[in-house]
Amino acid sequence: MAFLGTIFFTIGVLIIDGCRETARRAFLWVRAKRPFSPRLWLGSDESGYRFLFLGLGILFMVAGGALILTSLLIW
Repeated sequence: MAFLGTIFFTIGVLIIDGCRETARRAFLWVRAKRPFSPRLWLGSDESGYRFLFLGLGILFMVAGGALILTSLLIW
């Protein structure tokens, strides 16, 4: 279980590390597809996408940390 927690924690760190670039790519991709895609709650600017990817990174880090802590307490 600690191995899975370490993977989740690492994924979270990588998402947070690259959230600015990933948010820019996602924003430009949705903006290019605008007529064919529904309006997203993320708004018309890039900050909503940054917030989304930052939240995903934090979620992965918390889940990974909880799995690591659980496996250490059980062991």
